[in-house]
Amino acid sequence: MPSRARWAVLAVLFVVFGVTVVVAGQRAEPVHSGVQRLGPEAAEPVAHYLRRAGASLPGGTAGPVWALVALDSYLMPEPAADLTRGVRLSRVIFRVPLPRVQTALISRDLPGQRPVTELAEAMRSAAQDRLGASRAAPSGRAAAVAVAEAGQLRSGCACVLA
Repeated sequence: MPSRARWAVLAVLFVVFGVTVVVAGQRAEPVHSGVQRLGPEAAEPVAHYLRRAGASLPGGTAGPVWALVALDSYLMPEPAADLTRGVRLSRVIFRVPLPRVQTALISRDLPGQRPVTELAEAMRSAAQDRLGASRAAPSGRAAAVAVAEAGQLRSGCACVLA
């Protein structure tokens, strides 16, 4: 192949590569329908975000509406149940707060008809699971943390997180 032809082929390939890079770099992220993005976009005023978020919520609801309630402090089962009076509970998340230790997030499904009783039963069930985790733990520290979690959960600690 003559030298000029090689340069022409290389030039065409270079242009095609450049155009491909530019086009690929300008693709917008796909918008997933039915997904709520939380928080304002970059540089979006909070007031605009609040209006946009309110407008994105569905109108009248024909069926059940679900909500995640994240508490700002850990609660015992009774106060947590009082917060949900008149609302069906579906699931609870426990976490035993131990100083300077990352403990497990423990999720339990609840039937939602007797909140105080169900939260207490869920704590006992979580305590049993943590005892099982202590036996299966690969290290002494992990086992000790799981035993401490089980003890706190059994005693009815302020461990309700969400």
